Amino acid sequence: MDKTQIQLEDELNSLKGQVKTHPERTLRLAEQCRIRAEQILFIDGEIKALLVMAHSCWCLMEYRQGLKFIKDAYNKQ
Repeated sequence: MDKTQIQLEDELNSLKGQVKTHPERTLRLAEQCRIRAEQILFIDGEIKALLVMAHSCWCLMEYRQGLKFIKDAYNKQ
């Protein structure tokens, strides 16, 4: 893993802890992480970002959108 992948993974790990306290903010930041992971072709980062986004949606009671994110993550494997 290169430096940008490590930084992205660290950022996603910190976002995991903030999901329940700030779900809207975490959703926006995880979306930005997903875009960056997609740009650097970091599939594991995309999957982790999608999982954080799904968890954020569930905390916001947007279950349908959360399931769509899970489906996207599953298809990335």
